[in-house]
Amino acid sequence: DDLNVIFTTITTEYDYCQTMGIEVLMGRDFSKDFKSDTAAIIINKAGLDLMGLEDPIGTQLDLWGSKRELIGVVDNVLMGSVYSEVKPLFMIIDDWGGSITIRLPGDIQNSLATVKSIFEKHNPAYPFEYEFVDIDYQKKFTTINMTSRLANLFAILTIFITGLGLFGLAAYTAEQRTKEIGIRKVLGASVSGLIQLMSYDFSKLVIISFLLSSPLAWYLLNSYLERYPLRTEIMWWIFPLTGLIALIFAIVIVSTQALKAATANPVKSLRNE
Repeated sequence: DDLNVIFTTITTEYDYCQTMGIEVLMGRDFSKDFKSDTAAIIINKAGLDLMGLEDPIGTQLDLWGSKRELIGVVDNVLMGSVYSEVKPLFMIIDDWGGSITIRLPGDIQNSLATVKSIFEKHNPAYPFEYEFVDIDYQKKFTTINMTSRLANLFAILTIFITGLGLFGLAAYTAEQRTKEIGIRKVLGASVSGLIQLMSYDFSKLVIISFLLSSPLAWYLLNSYLERYPLRTEIMWWIFPLTGLIALIFAIVIVSTQALKAATANPVKSLRNE
């Protein structure tokens, strides 16, 4: 009694949930098989959680000066902003609405032409106007999708620039250690041992960078996701997997230069000594 909650109310017709592809968690959808459905009501899961009904189906709700029987509970559907939680919802059969929802089978253009001819036959005074629900729904995520594309673009550029920098640093390091590698090879060092020697120093830097950046990355990502009431969770395994990929990426680049230096003729590198 002390709660002041506004439910979103939509008016519809029979088989609305089936038409829209909304999952019915309990009970059933509106159906012409039940004449009493004109005085029935369906709520969403957010409404059920708020009302705290343990056995909701069949409950009589006193709404708008009359009793309505609760016949179904549907899953939460995002109808508002992606930045807001899904609100409690009432669904009733009534003629308040000014539009018709249709699921078109097969060829969309032929189906639209058929629907248009029916509308023009029964309601010729008004123009036939339509819109696609999936397109309207997709517009809710325009900003998020743009952010995702920009993030992917900058990530690719970052990986490319990092690879170039790592390649140059590895080449410079191999050049500086040419004589050292030549001496080690003359003393019996194997090619795999020399590659491992050069890769070890770079691997340490990658691991240290991973340990420093992972907590910061988790904090920034978590702070960003908190903007959205409906959001995915950051799984713990993402960070070790990312670190492993970065380590392999670094080792592959360094190994190419290490292999080049390790397979070079040591006579040439020691000639000046």
